[in-house]
Amino acid sequence: MKKHNFKNLVSMVFFLLTAIFVVLFILERKNTTALENNNMELKSEIERLRQKAGDETSDLNNSQKLPGLQSWDIKRFQKKGLKNPENDILASLMKQTHLIKFEPQPGVSWRFDANETIILSNRWVFTKFDEGHMLGSMLLSYTVNNGSVAWEVISQYLD
Repeated sequence: MKKHNFKNLVSMVFFLLTAIFVVLFILERKNTTALENNNMELKSEIERLRQKAGDETSDLNNSQKLPGLQSWDIKRFQKKGLKNPENDILASLMKQTHLIKFEPQPGVSWRFDANETIILSNRWVFTKFDEGHMLGSMLLSYTVNNGSVAWEVISQYLD
């Protein structure tokens, strides 16, 4: 009889422990799901805030940029053959990566960052360039004749 009672006791303890484990597993799973949902909401909020900050930063950067070409410079460059002087100057610069004197990492090439390019005046442009690993800055002078832009590097350096 003692063996039978002992087996019943072991079976009952096993059943109770299993039931406790199942309940704890279900509660933990609900908690995990709630945390995952909260995590997704926080990620969405972070992304929303990043986009909002990006818009504000973009507005701030645009308000801090120098005016670029003056209206009389635009008219003068149009007479020299540029249809849309600011865009034409930027488009010309984007093709001038051969002016960068530094060697890029193997398998990559330099590019100018149009968002980090400022037409300072009717003679000078400041720009940043990169190749995915290294970043540099450059000051250039330019002249416009017969619808084309000629470039000369004043200074360049790697950041």
